Amino acid sequence: MAFYRRQGEMMDIWQRLVDLEKKSEDFGLKWPDALTILQQIESECREIREHLEKVKPNQKELEEEIGDLMHASMSLAWFLGFDSKNVLEKACNKFKNRLAMMKVIAKEQGYEHLRGKDFKCLLDLWKQVKVRLEG
Repeated sequence: MAFYRRQGEMMDIWQRLVDLEKKSEDFGLKWPDALTILQQIESECREIREHLEKVKPNQKELEEEIGDLMHASMSLAWFLGFDSKNVLEKACNKFKNRLAMMKVIAKEQGYEHLRGKDFKCLLDLWKQVKVRLEG
């Protein structure tokens, strides 16, 4: 039950961001084009990478940069005319389906779970998932 409450809170926060995007656009603060937003997303990714490459990343700054990345991603969806809630819902369903298939494939290969498996193994299984689901 707590998960669904948090999920609802997340969607409320996401809606607040959408509303702010609308207000900023009404005010005249608008991105010139989608590629500029993509450049901003790439910039946020670089900043996150810089934090992660530090021996001891500043968690507060890292959290802020991740928030900036999420905001920029939402801005891109908004700019392109997508309903960001719908985009997130589709992404969630896609991941849910992939996770379910990952469990099927793992079981077929004799794994009860994937804890402790190296990343190469996980990536190989993920590629198999994509092939099965996407053809």
